[in-house]
Amino acid sequence: INRKYPISGFKLNSFKYSLEESDTTRAFEEITMSISRYASRTGNRMFVKVNPFGGLSSIPTKNNNRKNDLVINTNRTHIDNLVFTIPEGYRVEALPREVDVITKFGSIKVTYSLENNKFNYHRVFTLTQQRLPPSEFNGFVDFLIEANRADSQSFVLVAL
Repeated sequence: INRKYPISGFKLNSFKYSLEESDTTRAFEEITMSISRYASRTGNRMFVKVNPFGGLSSIPTKNNNRKNDLVINTNRTHIDNLVFTIPEGYRVEALPREVDVITKFGSIKVTYSLENNKFNYHRVFTLTQQRLPPSEFNGFVDFLIEANRADSQSFVLVAL
């Protein structure tokens, strides 16, 4: 787990993993954790990144001279549901923007909700299996950049 989620201050409280096989294979992870010093502080504000696990590990560079087709080998859907507990003595001051982008390559949808002292983050990222001509590659890179931007947002807490 620590190799998969290399987050400083990460303490695993519980972990469940299951596979569901039918027409497609689905894997489920349920992780409960505490992360000390996760937010960055400025004065009486804390900036909290909405998805410590998301984000793409690498995004290819645009290439106007690409010769090979763009091949997305499989349909893939990745869903994250994260719940942050707002510390006592703080309130949410600013929320990140919600995202709903649908392209020929796939989609990214990010929504948020606040309930009591919980900030709920929901993300659905999909890639669509296909083969496209080289001329589509830069559009694919733009889609990945937009998905990464959505994963890099923060919400802001302020001390009461």
